[in-house]
Amino acid sequence: MIAMILASACSGESKTQAPPAVASKSSFNYDQQIGIANVHERDGCLAAANPSIKPGTKVTLVDQPSEHLAFDTPAITEATVADVVPDCDNHHLLSTELSLSGPTYYRLGLEKPWSGNDYVFAIIDPSGPVAVNGKNIEGDLDGDGTKESFRICMSSEGAHYQVWTGEPLSGRPRWHWYVYAGYDITPNCTEKEYFGPK
Repeated sequence: MIAMILASACSGESKTQAPPAVASKSSFNYDQQIGIANVHERDGCLAAANPSIKPGTKVTLVDQPSEHLAFDTPAITEATVADVVPDCDNHHLLSTELSLSGPTYYRLGLEKPWSGNDYVFAIIDPSGPVAVNGKNIEGDLDGDGTKESFRICMSSEGAHYQVWTGEPLSGRPRWHWYVYAGYDITPNCTEKEYFGPK
């Protein structure tokens, strides 16, 4: 009887001394958690290489100023995915970057009236806050302790939207999307600088 009590006490003690399980951290997927949004005053169209974004998902919209854009003040706002739609990109400018399958389109509802540029970065559930720092916007999107930065540069007929870990051009390129403008633009970047279509 004493042996049984001791055995059960020992087994209980070993259970309490076991190290707690470490929760696995979900990794940020640049290809699936960044897209481009065409925004209007109260709504928008999100194009993303992700067919599984659920209605109600929060999206951070990042308006990083660049040459040739109408507004030169950095801005951030929040939006919510309303639903998936067959196509909400009336001018078909958002679909040129992806594979033959194309992007998935989502209708967005904006939390506040929008008065920035029409095309902006859309960050789906970033791991950390995204904030304005001077004329630039940055944030630790993947939670690894190094901030990501945003850059838009122009080729002769469109804009190259880029996300870099660290500083643009000197850091690590993480994401790229080409938005066709449909008219001639004076370029301000080379093919090497926008690291080409994906």
